[in-house]
Amino acid sequence: MSDKQSVLEAIRRLPDEVTLREIRDEIDFLAAVRAGEQQADQGRLIPLEQVEKNGELTKFKFSRLGA
Repeated sequence: MSDKQSVLEAIRRLPDEVTLREIRDEIDFLAAVRAGEQQADQGRLIPLEQVEKNGELTKFKFSRLGA
């Protein structure tokens, strides 16, 4: 699926009363996921143990919750 198709599909799933900021956040999230997929395809991975040790997983969980 192309980037444009991914964005259009994500926007279709959002409620009608969504704000532009929420749309932007969704697009930012999709871009981060796509970048991560590309890095994984290139073998550029970080072991889960290292992510947990650095507290990065916790930061990500809270950032997606709006905290």
